[in-house]
Amino acid sequence: MSRRLPVWILPLCWWCVSATAAHASVSCSEDLASLPAFLFANDAGARTELAYWGRAHFDAALERARTLAAASHSDAACLRALNDYLASWRSAELWISAGPSTRGVLPAAPAAGRSRAPSLRELSARTLLLRIPSFAGEYGFALQQLLRSQRALLAARPDWIIDVRGNHGSEGAEDGAYAVLLPWLMADGRVAIGDEWLATAANRQDQALDCRLREPKSNECRADMAADRQRMQQAAPGTFVAEPPGAAVRYLRVAPLEPQRPARVAVLVDRGCRGSCEQFLLTVRQSFSVKLVGDPSGGAVDYGHVRPHVLPSAQRVLWYATSRSARLPGLSIDATGVQPDVYLPAPPAAGSPGDRGDAQVRRVQGWLEDGWPAERHEGG
Repeated sequence: MSRRLPVWILPLCWWCVSATAAHASVSCSEDLASLPAFLFANDAGARTELAYWGRAHFDAALERARTLAAASHSDAACLRALNDYLASWRSAELWISAGPSTRGVLPAAPAAGRSRAPSLRELSARTLLLRIPSFAGEYGFALQQLLRSQRALLAARPDWIIDVRGNHGSEGAEDGAYAVLLPWLMADGRVAIGDEWLATAANRQDQALDCRLREPKSNECRADMAADRQRMQQAAPGTFVAEPPGAAVRYLRVAPLEPQRPARVAVLVDRGCRGSCEQFLLTVRQSFSVKLVGDPSGGAVDYGHVRPHVLPSAQRVLWYATSRSARLPGLSIDATGVQPDVYLPAPPAAGSPGDRGDAQVRRVQGWLEDGWPAERHEGG
């Protein structure tokens, strides 16, 4: 037998729904109102963005966001309104996620069954293909194991294709994950550019919060963050602190080098290469034996060390950049991406993205082996 609510309860239920929706829009508006001043004081790129775009740009974006926030009657609608506002500042290393216990909004997960682990494949007697879909920490160890176990094969092939398309520098990605590749690629000295922390009270506090959210059981994380917080504490508020300490520009050599290194390396790039992947490009392109081939990268490497900040509602978290590259303002990457040496976009042929990606690999193989970027067939 079905049960119906008494008629007198229905208006109360409607009032409950209306009150909940009204509370959602109020808390969303409060979170939005806190953003401009916080970003300007604490985000490492906000001052530069304000100077570039002008206050009128951000005032107009804030007014649009206020309208959307006031009309948002769900968490999802609020997140859209807030993230649309953040997009007026920049598109990388700046977003809002739901809930202070979350690890943040990550890039889209790979398709089901598609591994992010590195892999190695022989294309011919001259050329091999090394795919590196992620520089996240767990895959850094897998890459080390792969290079160690396949050292003989790697040393025997003079031409390499390193495929970093789609390596989006997701949460947990580390610049150090590609260090194991450098003895194979970097026979020459290189220039390393450091970062700069923005020293503010909120950034010191959010350093500690970052460990509690991302790695609550890691003593190493807490120790590293404590050292960073101490250095920021010693700096004048609102100033930038060099990371690592010392000169912003360092001249480095990789040692020891692999005795039998590839003669020519083509790094295959697309817009999906972001963050740590782009730092890899900036490093290895300094080798005279490496060329970047494909599309420009995604442009998400000027600002970093993203930290969480709980917004006034306690229902949402702002993730923002607390550091900037010491390359700035001389060399900005985010606006254009890292440019390839050889622009070779994926062919617009019919078929799945995987098919087109393999065709692009074959073109690079043809360029390496025949001196002509025509498509090679398997085993050709």
